[in-house]
Amino acid sequence: MALLRFVGADVLGVCPAQVYMDNGLIEINADVWDKYSDFEKEFIIAHERGHYELQTDSETEADKFALNAVYGKAPKSLKRSILALHKVGVIDNARFRNLYIEALKIDAYKNNNQRAIKELKTLGINKMRVKKNNGTSPFISKGKNRVDGDQNAASAATLAQEMRDRFTAAMGAEAQTKKTGFTIKDHFISYEVVLLAVLAVLMLKK
Repeated sequence: MALLRFVGADVLGVCPAQVYMDNGLIEINADVWDKYSDFEKEFIIAHERGHYELQTDSETEADKFALNAVYGKAPKSLKRSILALHKVGVIDNARFRNLYIEALKIDAYKNNNQRAIKELKTLGINKMRVKKNNGTSPFISKGKNRVDGDQNAASAATLAQEMRDRFTAAMGAEAQTKKTGFTIKDHFISYEVVLLAVLAVLMLKK
């Protein structure tokens, strides 16, 4: 059980939570906490626990810890974890990519989802241990995804292809000195991150 203490925006600003690495105490920002769903709150707390339990400053490792901690605790937990990362305000392309890959790995190993396995291979990740039993809630669905009632549905495979293309573009952009995007209150937001967030929402609405 995590040790929790509520503080205000005067301590954390817009950040929802932080953890003390010496004792595992997690401070929760009471001024922004209610804007998150119960699942998102659980993901945030698990992320901070990850920092402490792994004793790491790595946001990516804490993201992966949180993803594994909340997996299976709610319907579509893998997809909702990616959306939670966006909801917190993360604008780091690499973090989204790493969390997406970790979600694919979980789906491939625990659900034996062939679409996830294929997507990992396409991304250049070929060595995977896979369980023989099938899961019930795959990250990349065999069904279709609908957007706000639109009858023109795109398959999960198409969405995965679009997401992969955007990741490739984002990684290529990192090598350039000038990125495309826009700035809000001194925060640069790339178009790749915006599209990734949209794709995460699309994948949720199957």
